Amino acid sequence: MHNPPSPAQRLALLLTTGLLSALGWLALSQSALADSPETAPPELTRTIADLDAAANRRDLDAVLRFYSPSFSDADGVSQQNLRQILERTWQRYSQLSYKTQLQSWERQGDNLVAQIKTEISGVQRQGEITLSLQASLSARQNFQRPSGSATTSLQIAQQEILSEQSQLTSGTQPPKVEMNLPEQVAAGREYSLDVIVIDPVGDNLLLGTALEEAVSLANYTNQSPVTLELLSAGGIFKIGRAPREQGSRWISVIIVSEGGSVQVSRRLRIVNGAAATSPASQVEPPKPATAPRRSRPAAGPVTLEAAATVVED
Repeated sequence: MHNPPSPAQRLALLLTTGLLSALGWLALSQSALADSPETAPPELTRTIADLDAAANRRDLDAVLRFYSPSFSDADGVSQQNLRQILERTWQRYSQLSYKTQLQSWERQGDNLVAQIKTEISGVQRQGEITLSLQASLSARQNFQRPSGSATTSLQIAQQEILSEQSQLTSGTQPPKVEMNLPEQVAAGREYSLDVIVIDPVGDNLLLGTALEEAVSLANYTNQSPVTLELLSAGGIFKIGRAPREQGSRWISVIIVSEGGSVQVSRRLRIVNGAAATSPASQVEPPKPATAPRRSRPAAGPVTLEAAATVVED
């Protein structure tokens, strides 16, 4: 029998998709728009490159100059909110790097609507624990020229994050996992969450939990402790039910082993029934009788932004 993890193996996961969405101000969806990146106006490609450079050198004032004073997004983030969120994020992460690619674009009147994909990597140190971040985000952004300005740079007036996923790991051998979750689900419909530990479990002890929370400005930096449970199978298998209102949820899974920890987080979009026509939005068929039995998460929202505590031996 393996001993429970020692207090030195306590896990503090202080950044999840709430803050990752704050990093997503660079990101856009991959749904098709009219024109390819090669035909994009020079002011659009230059603005994206300059914004990336400002973020990588952590020049907050320079970053915010690329946002309209009336900037808003679907999560309720304003220009002032963005300043506060980025300040807190950069304080926590000693290293963060951004790499942005323009996917496609189109002209809408005097404005430009772009699709951009951003990859983010970073390192956070908490005492003897090092957390490594890998994230990918996508969203839709509306660029406009600042009123009365002679600059060739554009400003972002509106934004909608359409997808995001992240992985936060610690330890020398964190569990390798595969997470299966639809990108969207119809309001009021059930959906399945499967997180499979790829490496053989054997007699090793696994602790973990699955968390859910509404995407909202109030939850971007919210933190609360979460107690991990002993996993009886090689992963986490649950069935959830989407709320009846359209919007987005943050779904996060934390798994801890003797070699380290992993947290995988994704955004789940809640859409109307007519929009949820893709196979990815549908509930999986029942598994064979030999598959682990899925449980239903407790009713009500559960905090994603969390510190996961392992019980002392």
